Amino acid sequence: MLLNILQKKQSFFALASAIFIFTQALAMGSGADWTPYFKSWEKSCDLSGQQALLDNLIPDYEIVYNLDNSYSGIVPFKPGKIVLPSKYSLYVDSELDTTFGSFEEEYLPTKSLMSDSGYFDANFKVIGKYYGIPITKIGFVGGIANGVYSPYFTLDMDINQVRKNLRAKKVFFTYEHSEFHDTDEYGNSDIGIGIYPDPKNPNQTNIICDMSN
Repeated sequence: MLLNILQKKQSFFALASAIFIFTQALAMGSGADWTPYFKSWEKSCDLSGQQALLDNLIPDYEIVYNLDNSYSGIVPFKPGKIVLPSKYSLYVDSELDTTFGSFEEEYLPTKSLMSDSGYFDANFKVIGKYYGIPITKIGFVGGIANGVYSPYFTLDMDINQVRKNLRAKKVFFTYEHSEFHDTDEYGNSDIGIGIYPDPKNPNQTNIICDMSN
């Protein structure tokens, strides 16, 4: 009798464990809802909720400022790290990828920090959705000894469909004037979300908060 009870208990716990693993797998498959995480960006690019992440994505390249002006070549650096709330960290799908580039068109991005590098791009892949649109990547483009400061995330949908979907959900972005922000081609210096086609993949869209000055 006791043996039967123990066997039934073991069967129950095995079934419960299997159900838990199955539901976790389903959750992983659908990914996280990143909409709340980026909600503050809609209000003139309020980055307060992502400040810990952005601060930690920045590679440590302090040695750059101690180099002789005549130095030319590769500079050692320490990569940043991914810091997210626990409910989102489960849906990170890659290591942090950091590349460096120059503002000269012929200078292609590289994994090495060079003495003449002008910016870094630190990004990582994620699983989930933003307003129901698949999100593939979160990143941060920052300047080296300049004012470039552009957090972004990438959606797996072309820009026209992204705009259509956001309009359908009545998503509204607000903008704020800033005397410290670079002006655009029309002379505006407002801070707010920018929506652009991904330069490497026109079927994807970058949502950018450009805070450069």
